[in-house]
Amino acid sequence: MATKKYFTIEQANALVPALNTELKRLQKLRYRMGMIHSSREALPELLEAVDDNGMYYYVRKELGLSKEYHKLAHQFFERLEQIVLTGAILVDLDDGSVEFPHKMAGRDVLLSWHLGERSVTHFQELEEDAERQFELFQAVVT
Repeated sequence: MATKKYFTIEQANALVPALNTELKRLQKLRYRMGMIHSSREALPELLEAVDDNGMYYYVRKELGLSKEYHKLAHQFFERLEQIVLTGAILVDLDDGSVEFPHKMAGRDVLLSWHLGERSVTHFQELEEDAERQFELFQAVVT
């Protein structure tokens, strides 16, 4: 069993530039995969409007879209795996939420970062409401 990785604030912030780039790439890959999925759903309707040669077109088009989708999916999951291997936790790809396990005064907390932010600025307690976040400087002051 793998040991849980804990990040210092500095370690988490050091990952921010790479995560910023990777999350944007993941979002773009997911968007392209969605476009291909939508195109594949429309193909049967196109087939109804054509003659027997349409089946040949349909199969060729379906194969091409399927190959492209799987190529993009492979890239998507390779990039996702690289994030997972850092120990960071991708919470939500849509808004680019990432959390980093951290020890604060002997307690397990999660440092929080969102796509577009320059650094980690908040944390949340594991035992408290997951929606409630605290600013890091408040933890140092109190």
